[in-house]
Amino acid sequence: MAIVKAWSPEKSKTELSKRLKRAKNYRERLEGQWKTNETTLYTSNSRPYSSTVLDEDMLVRLEGGESESPQSGDPTEMAVNYAWKFVRFNHSQMSANPPSVIARPTSTDLEDRVKADAADRICRHAYHDKDMQEVVDQASLKCLTYGTGWMKTVWDPDAGDSFEFDKVSSELTMTGDILVSCPSTWDIWIDPDAKCWRDVRYMFERIEMPEDEAMFRWEQHAEDIKKFLKSKGSSSD
Repeated sequence: MAIVKAWSPEKSKTELSKRLKRAKNYRERLEGQWKTNETTLYTSNSRPYSSTVLDEDMLVRLEGGESESPQSGDPTEMAVNYAWKFVRFNHSQMSANPPSVIARPTSTDLEDRVKADAADRICRHAYHDKDMQEVVDQASLKCLTYGTGWMKTVWDPDAGDSFEFDKVSSELTMTGDILVSCPSTWDIWIDPDAKCWRDVRYMFERIEMPEDEAMFRWEQHAEDIKKFLKSKGSSSD
């Protein structure tokens, strides 16, 4: 029989720090390749990544005489980033065929057809309301660039429309809403011991927000937030 033991705040801080450190150490071996991929895709005149930069032999053939190979960064240098061209082509194909959800009745019964129609309407509403095309496009581009792209779906109790306002305590209660986003691959650290998705026990996400938003969300920890920002040498991020 399994026994559940609750962690104390001190234990939680220690264990989570250990897990984050292991996750960061594990991901370091991939980050070098990610940087190389970024340089390859997003630098048009980058040597040696631009395979179409005019070399010396090509210039000789074009000009009919001797010529020196242009140096990297020379304004006369011509380059076409074929890597980005191929990525854009593959990304356009993925964008044109995004994942889809279709609700179908399991029988010809009228009740099943009504339920399927209601489910289909919900899916179509969520597709447009959550801007799923944009989210999927971002995730697929990150997948092509880094080999991994993320989609995040959470319930945010502070989202949605305003539901109730307490004039005495100045507390605003929201209806809450489901949020769908595509976090940066650089901002996610995953369980290094997992061999497949079902084995993932935990993951970390780096979330950046302005100081005023942090103060608004966690007013009771205002002093700790100020100390943290001061230690980082910034008071605005």
